[in-house]
Amino acid sequence: MAKCGPKGPSKYTPAVLDNFAGQIEQRAKDYRLSEMMFLISEVALDLDFLPDYFDDFSKLNEGFSLALKKLKAVQEINYHKSLVKCGSNTGGIIFAMKNACKWRDVQELTGKDGKDLVPDYPRKEMLEILVGVAEFRAKRKKKK
Repeated sequence: MAKCGPKGPSKYTPAVLDNFAGQIEQRAKDYRLSEMMFLISEVALDLDFLPDYFDDFSKLNEGFSLALKKLKAVQEINYHKSLVKCGSNTGGIIFAMKNACKWRDVQELTGKDGKDLVPDYPRKEMLEILVGVAEFRAKRKKKK
């Protein structure tokens, strides 16, 4: 048997992965039409493999990888639609999307021109700035 699965010789042959890809694509279409919320791990277990194998299978089979990307996109769309329709608060929507769709908080560190928003001051210069701010605050506090 060909070396195909995540742990070496496996029942997960290229033909099996192609079959999984077809089933995942069909699930993505069905879920998109129904707007039903679902978990990606549920799909893996329904197809009789561990959710941890998604990444391994995606590396081994391009069709599987594309089907999984579609399924994840449908999941994100359905979660968003469902949470917005039911009037959840913004925090709830963000929480759900971070957990289910791997959204992340990202701090933008560069401006439109590509330059740093926060300049990278040398340590000595930064200390001088902080001392100056502290002195300014102390003077202002004395005046009050």
